[in-house]
Amino acid sequence: MGGGTGSDLLALVQTIRLMPAEVRPRRIHYRVLDKQPNWHEILQTVAIQQRGIIHIELSFERMDVTVPEQWQGISTENDDLLIMNFFVSEVCKLREADSVRKCLKKALKNMKKESIVVFNDNNFPSCFEYFDHRSTSAENFSRSVSESSRLNAEPSFDDFFRECMDRFERTPKLTSNAAYRVLRRL
Repeated sequence: MGGGTGSDLLALVQTIRLMPAEVRPRRIHYRVLDKQPNWHEILQTVAIQQRGIIHIELSFERMDVTVPEQWQGISTENDDLLIMNFFVSEVCKLREADSVRKCLKKALKNMKKESIVVFNDNNFPSCFEYFDHRSTSAENFSRSVSESSRLNAEPSFDDFFRECMDRFERTPKLTSNAAYRVLRRL
């Protein structure tokens, strides 16, 4: 849900590439649930560049959280990981707030045992409290990480990551006042 320009997939790939080969997944299905389908080229490039390391199957499902007919048929029950990257800050104040709350509640409640939710957003109480309330009401989640702080990253990008930044003329934001959570379904 949300995130934009492939940053979620790049972060996931970077994490997987750092894993020892014997525990690294060989295949992932990366499903984007979003209103805007305009990141396909970036996602395809990331997937193609990973051949030989990990096979990435991409799919996109158009979903506007303000339109119940678009999200009611979408299920998270088979998903191992749900990443919400700046999703809440985009939707928590929309006029259609009831639809947004119900969509998020359904997504969280339907997740299978041992699945993980990653939340990353602005460090504003309106954002993280909104998420915290929804995740608490979904029940059966334990928090592995719960932080709200000023982040100043000093990453060491590998050649692949630098190539993606150059090709798509994007550079990651390296400082942020962020709130982030990692939850595991019990």
